Amino acid sequence: MNSKIKSYSALAMAASAVIPMACKKNEVNDPNITDKTIYKSIVAVQATPLSNFIAVDSIDVDGNGLFDMGFVIGVNLNDSSATAYCVNPRNLSQVLTDGSNVLKIVAEETSIDSNSTTWQNLGLIHQKNLASSTNIGIGGQGDKFIAFRFRSSDTSSDIYNGWMKVNLSADLKIFIVKELAYPNTPNTAIKAGAK
Repeated sequence: MNSKIKSYSALAMAASAVIPMACKKNEVNDPNITDKTIYKSIVAVQATPLSNFIAVDSIDVDGNGLFDMGFVIGVNLNDSSATAYCVNPRNLSQVLTDGSNVLKIVAEETSIDSNSTTWQNLGLIHQKNLASSTNIGIGGQGDKFIAFRFRSSDTSSDIYNGWMKVNLSADLKIFIVKELAYPNTPNTAIKAGAK
C-alpha cells in the first residue's frame, strides 16, 4: 500500500510541475518594437481642504530626456465637474481622437498609422459635469488602449506611431499609464497591444 501512495505522490508531483508549463503562453516580443511597462500614476490632489483637485505630469516616451506626452487632471468642487486631458508639451506629439477632441479608444490589434484619423494636439480623456449631465470618456471603464504619435526631436520629421494602455479611475482623480509601445522604425504602423 505504501508503494502505491509513493507512486501516486510522485505522479502528482510530476504532473503539477508539467501542467503549468504546458499552459503557459510563450510570448515573444517583436525586436522591431520598443515596449515599456510604466505604471505611472498621476494623482489629482487638493492643496487645501476647500481647493480643487489637480495634477499635471508628463512622460518621456523614448528616453531621450524630453517630455513627449503630458497629462492634466482637474476636479472642480464648485460646479462638480472633472476634466482630464492628454496634452502635447513640446508640440511634437498628437493623440488619436474621435473627430472632436475626445480620445478615440482603439481595440487591441487595431492598426495605428498616419492614415488613422483624426490626430490632434489635445485629447480629452474624460469630462464630467453634473450640472449639464455631461459624462464622456474612459473614467471607471478599466484599461483602454489609446493611440499617439510623436517626433523624437524638434528638428526631426520622422513620426513614431504608438499605443498606450491607460486607466482612469471612476472619480477621475487617478490616471495610470500602464504601458506603451512604438516601432523602432519611424513612419511605420503598429497594432494596438503589439510588443
